[in-house]
Amino acid sequence: MFLFFQTASDLSQNQISEFITFNSLATLSSCILAVIVIMNTTRHVFNWGPRWFGLFLSILISFIAWKISENDTNATSLIVNILLIVLNGCLIYTSAFGIQNTVVSPKQENQNAVLLDGNNQTLSFRSYW
Repeated sequence: MFLFFQTASDLSQNQISEFITFNSLATLSSCILAVIVIMNTTRHVFNWGPRWFGLFLSILISFIAWKISENDTNATSLIVNILLIVLNGCLIYTSAFGIQNTVVSPKQENQNAVLLDGNNQTLSFRSYW
């Protein structure tokens, strides 16, 4: 029979490793987690959380992750790096808000319904403002 047993020093090391560090920020899951945590914090504490800020934050975190994982021997051009940073930022943004809207706080159906011309219709991509 195998018993799960940890000493106090092992336990403190495991607890510390569960936080986001600069090295773990270079992973996609940590970047997504950082965006979700920061956006939920700003939305609940300051009652402010526009969507453009989430995209800006995702691109900023993508840039930080790129700087952390950057190799000096990497000879790619600046334009390619900027394109990859923006593309990864969009990936982080869509993943974070996909998780936010489906897992963390799923919305009820028709919660996004708005009143258009006295009719209860949902606002679609082609709807007029």
